[in-house]
Amino acid sequence: MRRRRMLGLTGIALTTGAAGCLTNPEGGSGAADEHSATPSDTADSGAGTPTETDAGSATDAPSSASAVTEPIYELWGAYNDEDAGRLVDTYHPEAPDAPTESSIPFQGTVTIESTTVLARSEDSATVEVEATISGELNESQTQLFELRRHDGEWKVWSYEEAGDGSSEPATPQAVFEFEFDESAAGASDEGVLRITHSGGDNIDAARLYIRGTGIVETSGATPDVTKQDTDWGSATGTTEVTAGTEITVGVTSDCDIRVVWATESTSQTLASYQGPGN
Repeated sequence: MRRRRMLGLTGIALTTGAAGCLTNPEGGSGAADEHSATPSDTADSGAGTPTETDAGSATDAPSSASAVTEPIYELWGAYNDEDAGRLVDTYHPEAPDAPTESSIPFQGTVTIESTTVLARSEDSATVEVEATISGELNESQTQLFELRRHDGEWKVWSYEEAGDGSSEPATPQAVFEFEFDESAAGASDEGVLRITHSGGDNIDAARLYIRGTGIVETSGATPDVTKQDTDWGSATGTTEVTAGTEITVGVTSDCDIRVVWATESTSQTLASYQGPGN
């Protein structure tokens, strides 16, 4: 069961393990120092670029940080500045566990090591953060943030610890379409399977795997995937799977293919396909 603790900012001090690291599917990472951070935006039209890896500080957010991760840099920057008012402003006004200015215990300095956007839709996103705390506290922690839009801006909605393995990012919701082309391969019992993300959450490509049976190297074609258990990112060179993103797989006609979203401790099949030979 997940423990919901607002950054140790609702009366539970950072000594409970509230310093965070986020992995941002948008690929942004930065280091937080004693001052506030205002990361610059990458283009953000409602779809992110999950999987960013930046190095910076809470005072100096990385230039590659995007709008969806900006509130997290700002939050830790305000924390390091001991600016309770600015920190509270990073939260969505309807967030169920938003801290108050009088409930925030300031201890140590938080440095964001990396942020990873795990899932993202038009109005919500899940971001994992890797961070360290120096000073009075000396520890590292992984945290999960949920962010939602408010008046066109991303705001922190909720926070929970993930470092103890009790928390897992929410499984993304997405739709995939499959198209089998038997004419694309040289052998009569082979073909190329095109998989298209047709809607739903944006997904970190490194967490999305092509698994199943009947995945092969095809003659006469060069699909992206020719081996079992290949992740979408390494196969295509993309960092985020969004609506319209495609991947091709070399398969036999009796293939049984699954699109699997996986973390270190869990996996979930998002879509599956059986070839015409089954």
